[in-house]
Amino acid sequence: MTELDASKHRIGEPYSNAEGGKCGLVLKGTLGLELNDRSFTIGTGDSFAFPAQAMVRFWNVGEEECEVIWVVSPATV
Repeated sequence: MTELDASKHRIGEPYSNAEGGKCGLVLKGTLGLELNDRSFTIGTGDSFAFPAQAMVRFWNVGEEECEVIWVVSPATV
């Protein structure tokens, strides 16, 4: 699980992986998600999925902590 406190804004530069896919579920708060220069706002109870090759970055857009379960395949370290 990833926890983003309310003081976190955009996290670094966009990144990608060579293969696989990523998905997640927002358990609490509001997540900002940028995929290939297109921004999305994902709220509590909403999910997302995208190919790992997409350029991605994410941040907390709300005033409360944001909790997200991320699933990455294949597993990366």
